[in-house]
Order: sequence, then structure tokens, then C-alpha cells
Amino acid sequence: MKQCRTHYVDLKRNTVLIQNLWRGKQAMRRHKHEFCTMKSKTIVIQKYFRGYLLMKKQRQAYLTLRASVVKIQEWYRNVKCMRDTRKQYLALRQAALCLQSRYRARLSMRYEQNRYTELRNKTIVIQQHVRAHLATKRYRNQFNRLKSATILIQRSFRLRRNKRAAVRIQQFYRGYKLMLKQKEEYLTLKRATLTIQTLFRATLAMKQQRDEFVHLKQACVAVQQRWRATLAMRKQKAHYLTMKQKTILIQQWYRNIKLTRLEAKRLQEVKQATLTIQRQFRAQLAMKKQRAQYLTLRHATVTIQTRYRATVIGRQQHDEYAALRQAVVDVQRRFRATRQMKVEHSAYTKLREATLAIQGYYRQYTLMKTQRQVYLNLKHAVRVIEERYIANKLMRTEREVFVSMKQAVCVIETRYKATLAMQVERERFLAMKSSVCKIQQWYLTRRQACEERQAFVKLRHYTVMIQRRFRFKLNMRKYERVIELMKLKKEEEKREQYRNECATKIQSLWKMYRVRQKFAAILAKKREEKKSSRQQPFENTAPLYVRLEEAIEGLNVGTDLYCVIKCLYNIDTITTLSPKLCVEFTNKGLIPLLYQYLQRVNRSEPNKILAVGILRVFVNLARFDLTAPILWRVTLMVDGLNTIVDLIKIWYNNNEEIMCAATTLLWLFGMKPDNIQVINSTENLSKKLLYVFTQLDKKKPPSRKGAPPPSLPGTKADWGLGYRRKVFDNPLYAVSTLCQKLGLLGVKQERMVDISNISRISNASSTTGIDVSRISHASSTTGRDDSRISCISSTSARGRGGDTSRISTISTASAREREDTSRISTASSSSSRLRSAMRSTKKSM
Repeated sequence: MKQCRTHYVDLKRNTVLIQNLWRGKQAMRRHKHEFCTMKSKTIVIQKYFRGYLLMKKQRQAYLTLRASVVKIQEWYRNVKCMRDTRKQYLALRQAALCLQSRYRARLSMRYEQNRYTELRNKTIVIQQHVRAHLATKRYRNQFNRLKSATILIQRSFRLRRNKRAAVRIQQFYRGYKLMLKQKEEYLTLKRATLTIQTLFRATLAMKQQRDEFVHLKQACVAVQQRWRATLAMRKQKAHYLTMKQKTILIQQWYRNIKLTRLEAKRLQEVKQATLTIQRQFRAQLAMKKQRAQYLTLRHATVTIQTRYRATVIGRQQHDEYAALRQAVVDVQRRFRATRQMKVEHSAYTKLREATLAIQGYYRQYTLMKTQRQVYLNLKHAVRVIEERYIANKLMRTEREVFVSMKQAVCVIETRYKATLAMQVERERFLAMKSSVCKIQQWYLTRRQACEERQAFVKLRHYTVMIQRRFRFKLNMRKYERVIELMKLKKEEEKREQYRNECATKIQSLWKMYRVRQKFAAILAKKREEKKSSRQQPFENTAPLYVRLEEAIEGLNVGTDLYCVIKCLYNIDTITTLSPKLCVEFTNKGLIPLLYQYLQRVNRSEPNKILAVGILRVFVNLARFDLTAPILWRVTLMVDGLNTIVDLIKIWYNNNEEIMCAATTLLWLFGMKPDNIQVINSTENLSKKLLYVFTQLDKKKPPSRKGAPPPSLPGTKADWGLGYRRKVFDNPLYAVSTLCQKLGLLGVKQERMVDISNISRISNASSTTGIDVSRISHASSTTGRDDSRISCISSTSARGRGGDTSRISTISTASAREREDTSRISTASSSSSRLRSAMRSTKKSM
């Protein structure tokens, strides 16, 4: 009895130990499976997160590259626009120069025309403007008709293209929805089939177990009926619990699979919606970009056509053919650009379809791997169940053998104790069952809560992503509207600025035309008055220092251009005759002011006279040793060398007087070697001089037989006593002499003029004590006429005792020498004419 009891206790202890080990192993496997599942999910989440980070990085790189490309395109378009604007400006400038030269030529012609010719010219001009206006309206109407037809064709083409694209998108979308519907029906049918098969197999297994139980029950002996009934009860209960556990596991697995598929379907829908939004957004961006490019091209085309038509108004049929050809070229360029756009769009469509195909194959491959993994897990679970079932069946066989042996030995002895033990075990089993049920309920609740939490977190994450994307799209639309408004505002400002510039230019041209016309009329009128009053004596008899003070005060005030010109020619006379006043004028510090006037000179007649007066004053100062260094320092200080060279380059073909005076001044500066080095080191100065020399050399007229060779001007101040001219009279000779002086041309033999013998003049002046050359030069410099000379001669004769015969001899010699020095007095005579015209203008004003 004791031995049996000990054996039973050991057997029970070993059985409990085996059960604990088996349950621990089962729990270990379950936790391992959960850990593997959690690990795989974590890896998937990490992959998605890393992919998201990589996508953001690639997006940032793409935005950086796009910004760089946009900046390069803006720079290239600005450069191209600058070049076009520069070409248009040069063309407009050339046209303005041609118009100005033509206008000046016509001014010189109008001096000799009568009133009928002027009226006829005005009538012709009005007719030309009317005809040009009518031609402009006709061309504008033609352009508007062509433009409306082009817009109608483009609108019809875009409508058909958009309709065709919408039909294709709808067909693709409907096919995709039908595919999803068929797939969902197939998956539903598959799940229903699997469920029916599982239930049918479970029913077959239950029937088989029932048959085995019935056969075993009929084979038992009547004595063992009670015990076997108890065993059958335990067996049935254990079988029920096992089936329940398996059913619960299968239900959990099926619910997990169903929830996984539901979440996968939801993720696929969210992903598809995101792709659709991205595709629509990118298409919209591409459309806006193409629209902006088209608007830019259209604006540039309209601007070019407007400027071109404004330029070629009044031209003949050849210009109309050129305009038509240019329009055809523009249409061809637009057509080629459209064709190239279609080719690029076709390539992009093919690339997109290939990308979508690759993505579809990759997703199918991923789904296949997922299904394969599910199948392997299910296969492993079936194998474990089979092994467990075989082990359970073997355990039952061994248990039956053991029970039979034990029943035969101690049926009577252990019946009561077995009953007591059965009750105790029953209570322990019920307690353990309640604990296990509670633990299972808590574990299932916790697991379901975790799954719900994960689903909520995923849903919140996707919702936040969609919200961010939607807000980003709204912000982008708002930003694009702001950019469009800014562009419209900028274009309006540019158009307003262009209109203001055009109006200002037209006003300035009209005012210049009116001033020149008025000034020319005044000059003609005063020239006539001068012819009628040529015998009157010169009015300005004030001393030179008084005239210098008045001239300096007039320059400082500078209220009127006429006053400034009058002051300049007074200073020219003073610096020609008086060295002391020349030094005093230099010390006043007015040379920078004169350079400022010189830099602001334009192409009007009063400004030309102003430039000639300033250059003559500078030539007088450069010929005097005491004032030449001061003039040179001030010239370097205010960058006067470039100003002088610019005057040479601008006026070499339009005004020989200004060009020769500026060349003479630069030639006088080059008399010192140190100054030559400074001049040669000035940037672009040599290139400009050589360019002027080349242009003048190309236009050099053929040399005339018997013509006197050109001569060099004087390099030293003669204070009205010399006979050499102040400036060059030949532009080509002046520039070639200057270039040889600066070492810009090869060494050539300078052509010098032998001065004729003036012994007769010297003898006459020595006998009479009167310097005739000084009288003639002073009269030519200050604008005094022959009556002034005769007055001075008669006064000198009266002071010497009234020797009239000698005075007449001197006058005869002076007349002969005046013919020899006519080239020297050309510039001075022109200045005297200008002074007389300005005096008459001042009186009339």
C-alpha cells in the first residue's frame, strides 16, 4: 500500500514536472513567435521610415537642383534680353544719328530756301505721317485678324487634346476599379471556401473520434464501467478543451489574417490616393510651367513685333516682305517647339508607364512573398498540431496500459482514496482553469488593445501626412497666386516705365527740334542784321579784367546757356591776349566746372558752340607754360582725357571744329614725354584714337593739285602777335599727327609747311612802329571786323603824326598777309560769327 502510494506520488510529481516543462516550452514558442512577428513588423516600419527619410533627402536635392536650374535660366534669359535690348538700342541710336544728320543737312539747305519751299516740305512731312499712320492701322488690323485665327485654332486643338486625355484617364480608372472589384470578389470566395473546408474537416474528425470512443466503451468490462465512464468523461473533456484551444487559435489566426488584409487594403487605398494627388499636383505644376513659358515667349514675341513695326513704318515693299518673313520664322519656331514638346511628352509617358509596370511587378512580388510566409507559418502550425496529436495518442495508449495494470492490482484498495484525490484534483483543476481563463482573457484584451493602438497610430500618421500634403498644396496655390500677382504688377510697372521713357524721349526730341528751329531762325535773323550793320564799331569797350570778372561771375551763376557761351568767348579773348589774366583765371578753380559742362554736351547747336568755346579756352591755357601744368593736373583729376577722346570719337564725322579743337588740346598735352606715358597708359584711349584714324583714313578725299599742305598749330602762346593758327583745320591730319606723337603709328615724315617770307610786313611794321600781324590776329580772334582794324590803324597814325601814306602801305600789306593766313582765321571767324549771333539774340530776348 505504501509502496503504491509512493509510486503514485513520484509518478504524479514527474507528470506535473513534465506538464510544467511542456507548458513552459509552449509559452516560450508562443513568445518567440510574437517576438518574431514584432521584429518583422519593426523591420517593415524601419524600412518605410528609412525610405521616407531617403525620399525627403532626394526631394531636397531635387528642389536644390531645380532652384539652380531656374536661376541659370533666369540669368540666360536676362542676358538674352539684354543683348536684344542692346541691339534695339544700337539700331535706334543709328536711326537717331541718321535722322539728326539728315536734319542738320536739311537745316543748311533751308537757309537758302524761300517760304514756298518750306511750306511744301511741311506738307510732304504731314502726308508721310498720315500715310504711315494709315499703313500702321492696316498692318495692325491684319495682325489682329491673324492673331484671332491663331488663338481659335489653338483653343480647338487644346480642347480636343484635353478631351482625348480625359477619356483615356477615365478608361484606365474604370478598368482599375473593375480589377479591384474582381479581386475583392475572388478573395471573398476564397475565404468562404477555406472556412467551409475547415468546418467539414473538423466534422469528419469529430465523427471519427466519436466512433473510436463508442468501440472502446463496448469493449470494456461491466466491472470497469464506472471507472471507464469517468475516464471517458475526462477524455471527452480533454478533447473538448483541446478542440476549443485549437478553435481559438484558428480564430485568432483567421482574425489576424483578416485584420491584416483589411489594413493592407486600407494602406493600398491611402497610397493610391496619395499617388493620385501627387500625380495631379505634378501635372498641375508642369502645366503652370508650360503656361509661364508660353506667356513669356508670347510677351517677347509681341514686344519684338511692336518694336519692329514701329521701326519699319514708312519703308517700302522690301521691308514689308522682311516683316512677313520674320513672322513666318516665328511661327515655324513655335511649331518646332510644339513638336519638340510632344516628343518630350511622349518620352515622359513611356518612362512613366515603364515605372508603373515595374512598381506593379514589385508589389506583386512583395505580395507573393507575404502569402508564401503565411503559407509556411500555417504549414508549421499544422505540423506542430500533428506532432502534438500523435504524442497525445501515444500517451493515451500508454496511459490505458498503465491504468489497466493499476486497476487490476488495487481496484478495491484505492477506490476511496482515488475518489478523494479526484475531488481534490477537481478543485485544483477548476482553480487553475479559472486562472488560465483570466490570464488568457487579460492577454487577449491586452493584445487587442495593442493592435487597436497600432492601427490608430498608423491611421493618425497617414491622416497627418495627408493633412500636411493638403495644407502644402493650399500654401503652394496661395504662393502661386501671390507670384502671379507680383509678375503682373512687375509687368505693369515695366510697361509704365517704358511708356514714361518713350514720352520723355519724344518730349526731349520735340523740345530739341523746337530749340534748334528757334535758334536757327535767330541766327539767320541776326546774321542779316550783322550784314546790314557791318560798318558800326564794336560795342564792348570794357577793360579785359572787368570782362574777366563778369565772365567768372556768369560761369558761377550759370542761369542761361547763352550767358555761359558769352562768358566762355570773353574768357577765350582774355586768355588769348593777357598772360596775367590767364593765370588769374586758372587760380579761380573753374577748370573742373568747364569739364563738367563738356561732359554734359549733347548734339544741339547751342551745346556745340559751348563745346567749341570750352576747348578754345583749354587750348589757350595749354599753350601757356604757367597754366599748362595746372590744366594737366586738373584734367587727370577729373578724368578729362577720356572726355576729350570721347569728343573726338563722337564728333569726328559730324563737327570738324569740335574734333579738331579736342585733337589740338590732346596734342598739346603730348608735348611732354611724361604726359605721353600717362596718355598711353589710359585704358582704351589708344584703341579709340586708332579707330577714329582708321575711319577718317577710309573716307579720305582725293588730293587736289595745287592745294596747300596742312600746317601745325602753334605750341606756345603768342598773345595775339603770332601768325600761326590755334587748332588743326584738317581732321585726318590732326589725328595722324596726334597718333604719331603718341607713338601709335609708324614713324612717318611729317609734312610741314614753309611759312612764306613776311619781310615786307616786318619792314612796314618797323618803319611805322605798328605790329600789323597783332592787329589782324586780334581782330580775327575777338570778332572785330575790318572797320575795327581801320579804326585802330587811323588812331595809330594820328598818334605818330598822321603819316597817311605809310598807313595805306601797311593796310595794303595787311590785306596781302590776311590772304596767306586765311586758314588760321577760319575757326576765329566762326567764333566771331557766333558771338555776333549771340549778341543779337541777347538783344532780341
